[in-house]
This record gives sequence, C-alpha cells and structure tokens, in this order.
Amino acid sequence: MHIAFLTDVALPYVSGVTVAVRRQRDALRESGVTVTVVGPHGDVDIAEPDIHVPGTPAGHRLALFGPRLPQKLRSLHVELLHAHSVFGASWAALSASRSLRVPFVVTVHTRFDEYAHYAGIAAPLARTLAGPYTGSVVSAADITIAPNRELADELRAAGATVRVAPAPIDAKIAKRAGSTVAYAKKKSAE
Repeated sequence: MHIAFLTDVALPYVSGVTVAVRRQRDALRESGVTVTVVGPHGDVDIAEPDIHVPGTPAGHRLALFGPRLPQKLRSLHVELLHAHSVFGASWAALSASRSLRVPFVVTVHTRFDEYAHYAGIAAPLARTLAGPYTGSVVSAADITIAPNRELADELRAAGATVRVAPAPIDAKIAKRAGSTVAYAKKKSAE
C-alpha cells in the first residue's frame, strides 16, 4: 500500500499536526506501508521519498501545492490520499484523489472556531464560518478522522463518516510540558 500524507506545515514548526504527521508516517513505514509526505520543506531529510513543495515562510503554515501534483502521485502509484488539514492540503488531496480515483481521508486535528480570536476584528465572522467551512471539507472526504469523540460527533453532524483516532502522547514532551507548567505556577506564586 502506498499512502500520501498532504500537510500545510512541517517541522521545525512544532504543532500537533507536525508531530502527528511525523509519528504516523514513521509507524506506517515501520509496518511496511509506503508513505510519501507532501508538504513544505522543513527539517525532513531531503533524501527521503517525500515531495517538498514551496511553503510560506519556508516549512511553515502555507504549502503551495502545484497543478502537477496528481501526475506526480500517479507516477508513484499512490493508492490513498490523507490530508492533515482542512485548508490547502485537503483541497489539493481532494482534487488529486478525484483525478487518480483513489480514496480521500482527512484528519481534523482541532476545533478551528476556538482559534477564531486570532482573526482580530474578523473573529466573529471567522467563528461563524469555521463550522460550515470544515463541514464542506469533511463531507467531501471518504473518511474523516478526529482525535476525540466530541469533535467526531460535531463532524458527523456535518455529514461526515468519522473514525476516532486519539493522538499519541509523547512522554518526553508531556514531561517537559508538566515541568514548564509547574515552573510557571511556582513563579506566579512568588
């Protein structure tokens, strides 16, 4: 089996998405599945069989998928496209999946309405549009993956076929985060 992961972000930009993509890619490769990651060049080894697309800024937030992507994926004999985003990566994966006639899977890693405040003055509009926009993406997917039951239930309401796959916790990161929280609490108490 050959799966292509499409992502809008790459390490060294650290987020739940970049960590999940790396872990899932490594686990699938260890089990014998061929995985090609399509996304902006980050810290990945350029010798890996990944497809590096331009990103703005390099390795971060916005991948620029080109019109030749379906042909490249066809030449690699990709059998499933899995987007780790509801933004550019999902639309590129959906388009390529229709061209290649292969399944399209999308993972919704977060509730975007909870990040609407970053839109500043447009926050109320962003909050209002987040649900319908995400619904349009997940309803186009063959399968949607959510990290928890609550988000899965919301996505099902949008017409998606949803499976729950909790994101694994890295003990080293959790330990560091716990230490950071304890330190912050101690400092605020002083």
